[in-house]
Parts: sequence; structure tokens; C-alpha cells
Amino acid sequence: MRETVTIDDIRMAYCRFGSGGRTMVILPGLSIKSVVAQEELLAEAFAAFTEAFTVYVFDRRDNPPEIYPLEEMAEDTARVMAALGLADCCIFGASQGGMLAQLIAINHPELVSRLVLGSTTSRGADSAAAVVDSWQTLAREGRTEELARTTVEYLYSPATVTAAGDAIIAGMEPITPDDLERFIRLASGTPAFSCTDRLGEIHAKTLVIGCFGDRVVGWRASVELAERLGCALFVYGPEYGHAVYDEAPDYRRLVLEFFLG
Repeated sequence: MRETVTIDDIRMAYCRFGSGGRTMVILPGLSIKSVVAQEELLAEAFAAFTEAFTVYVFDRRDNPPEIYPLEEMAEDTARVMAALGLADCCIFGASQGGMLAQLIAINHPELVSRLVLGSTTSRGADSAAAVVDSWQTLAREGRTEELARTTVEYLYSPATVTAAGDAIIAGMEPITPDDLERFIRLASGTPAFSCTDRLGEIHAKTLVIGCFGDRVVGWRASVELAERLGCALFVYGPEYGHAVYDEAPDYRRLVLEFFLG
């Protein structure tokens, strides 16, 4: 079910599926098109979760400011979660969504019971900044085909790009000027993001999942994040890419077992 929450000047879409007694929240990464619009595919992908969990997938706000710091983005998401009456959630944050998940766990511990941080970092400037800057440049110049192709090549492994790259790109079409402007705004806060010095404030049981083939944040970011959190770490091999959460066949099982364990 796709719905929208409005709080003051914040409008945020989300989708919900499953009927379990526990709550799971998915915070997806930065994308050109809204992930929430693919609610049927999400429900199918996370079907194994729906008996134990009611699953919420949150988009970013519909009307982001021109410069949108991740701290503000996380606060907007936390406000919407609280407005929906959510608490003690198992949160899975991927890429930029993992950055938001860290901030929510730090500033709103009542919202988080367990945390999975996938393909993410606690410092945007260390790794993701150069990649995100290049995407923003393409978006500002209106080079939609090159932007779509480049994001797919950075997100996925060469094998996936060869086998399914064209289909993934086709799924983004059409990319409108409004899509480009929204993408630029949602990307604007990533390079300045940093919460490394506050990771000790995260007390929720956490699992970090990385990948040796990650070309966006790199595998070292996952290792450092797990070391600083003192939490469990799983790193996939180089046969997968940044979007290992979509590529590895056992990834969602790993997340489910951690949340239920």
C-alpha cells in the first residue's frame, strides 16, 4: 500500500506491506527515480519478511530544499516514523539510507531496536563524494542517458551490467527535468555527511554488510564502520557491486536472520 504523510511542510511517500507483529523499516539509497513507486517489486523481494514483520519503505520528502543536509533528511524521516506511531524498529539502511539510519539511531534511539547498515559509510567525503559529485554534474547538465548509464555501472557488478544493465536503465525512463532537480537536491548533502565521532552513541545491535566490489563507498568503509561500532561484519566478494543488496541471492536472508536472531 502506497501512502503519503504530511507534517507541516514535509510530504513523504512510503509503502507498507506484510502483517507481522514487528516493524521493519527500509531506507533505500539515493536514486534517480523513487523506489517507493516500485512497491509491488519491493513486496515480492521482501516476501520472506512479511510473516514476522510489517514492512515500511520510506522515500525522501517530496519537496526537498535546494541544499538538503543528511542530518535534516534523517530528522524528516524520524518525524514521519514517529507520526505513524513506529518505535523499536528493525531498520535496514542501504547506501545513503544507511547514513540516515546511523543518524536516526544516534538521535532517536527509541525508534531503533536493530540495525543493518549495507554498502554505506560514516563519512561521505572519504569515498562517496567524488562519485556523487560526478552524478550531480551529469544531472545539472541534463545528460540523462549518461547519468543513467553511469549510475548503473557504478552500482552493479560488470556481470549484472552485461546481463541486465539495459533493462535497469529502461526501468528509469522517462527521466524528467523534475527528476533531475530532485536528484541533485537529494544528493547535495552526501559529501558533507559525517557522524564518525558519534558512532559510540549507537546502542542498537548492529550488522554491517559490505562488498569488496563496491565502487561507490568501497569495502574499507564497511570495515571501519563495524570496527568503530564494535559490531558484526559481513563482506561479500568482488563478484558483486555496491548494490550487492540487490545482487547477492542470500543477502535478504542474512538480514532476516539477523533481525530475528
